[in-house]
Amino acid sequence: YDKRARINRDMLESIRNYFKDKVLESIIHMNVKLAESSMHGEPLLTYDPSARGARDYRSLTREVVLKDDMIFNGKPEEILAKFILQ
Repeated sequence: YDKRARINRDMLESIRNYFKDKVLESIIHMNVKLAESSMHGEPLLTYDPSARGARDYRSLTREVVLKDDMIFNGKPEEILAKFILQ
């Protein structure tokens, strides 16, 4: 996602309007480190863990884990703690 590009903002708005609460909040922003890590054949989370893309993917993972746990177990704090400690 590149918020500078109007087409990206318009598309995100359209997707959120159409799918409503089925769309996750996390967004993966465009970032040169994403391309660099791919070119080096290394996961972004080890290539540059502080890159914006890496932070975005961690945010997405947390959101998915919490949503999944709330649906199936109802204990989001425990599952998030397990995820963070791993």
